[in-house]
Amino acid sequence: MTRLRGDDPRLATAAVAGLLVVAALLGGAADVFPGGRPAGGAGTTTTAPAPPPGDAAPAPAVVAVAAGSTPSASAAAPSPTTAAVASGTPVPAGARRTVRLALALRSRPGDAAVEVAATASGFAPRGLDAATGGLTPDAGIQAVHVDFGDGTQENHLDGAASATTVCTKGAPLGVLAVGSVLRHSYARPGRYTLTYSLSTCANGSAQARTTSRDLVVRVSEPPTAADGVALGLREASPGGDRVVEVSATAYGTAPRGVDPGTGRTSAHAAVVGVEVDFGDGTLDDSPGAGVRCDPAAPAGTLSFTDTRRHTYARAGRFTVTYTLLTCTPGGSGPLPTTRTVEVTIR
Repeated sequence: MTRLRGDDPRLATAAVAGLLVVAALLGGAADVFPGGRPAGGAGTTTTAPAPPPGDAAPAPAVVAVAAGSTPSASAAAPSPTTAAVASGTPVPAGARRTVRLALALRSRPGDAAVEVAATASGFAPRGLDAATGGLTPDAGIQAVHVDFGDGTQENHLDGAASATTVCTKGAPLGVLAVGSVLRHSYARPGRYTLTYSLSTCANGSAQARTTSRDLVVRVSEPPTAADGVALGLREASPGGDRVVEVSATAYGTAPRGVDPGTGRTSAHAAVVGVEVDFGDGTLDDSPGAGVRCDPAAPAGTLSFTDTRRHTYARAGRFTVTYTLLTCTPGGSGPLPTTRTVEVTIR
């Protein structure tokens, strides 16, 4: 075998010949010269080059390239039917500001202790969180106002948004989805109009816009008890929950109380105590407003509402016994009025 020196011209000739052979095997020598077709034609695959000697060899990155296109690291474009809302629920393309309110009575018709489910849905501009300086992920809620129709009003947000949320001009739409339960006890029978108002941001403005719905609530006259006190008791919480709420409402007439310190007679009937037996060995009792009974005290109007909460440790069926203590007519001792309600714990 003949050895070629590094400066031998035959070595360069052999190198060129070897290059032409390799080019022919890859699809034609014309491809390696100017004027040939570009490397990476239709349906070809490009493999990342090997690392320099001494580096750890990573797994080869293979990128499929379609004809006439170049590889791209960008993510696929979003679907044309939705517009992405950062960290919020996607809003359909073409959506407009829409606020739908619904009110539904959940308590028994005629009861003085009323429970109403309020829901809001639709789309409204997102709000600006003054604490963080960023937009809320969904529709911005300014306030929730409830007028129960008997002079009682509430202003709150029902946990739907931060109190620091403000409207900002040009904010994009966000999804509106709010659900809450309103609870209220009416002192007298009658017909009441409950008004629920939700304030959300207006389009193209830094101002809020209010949407309202009404619900007519009818409270029936409770039966008159022999002792002058009519007591109603109901479970106010969803059935089956370990945490139970019972709501009591009392009407009627009963003797007024006397303030031990001043000797003055109360303006209304006195409640001297409440006792609640939850049926699992737990007794919740509380004294009244610090008054005593006096045989000479005149009768007064009784209007009383109370809600008690208890957590059961086990499943089962329990009898809740609620006892209201008022003054005995013509006597100095308390007069109990009792009602019961069955609760089932799953």
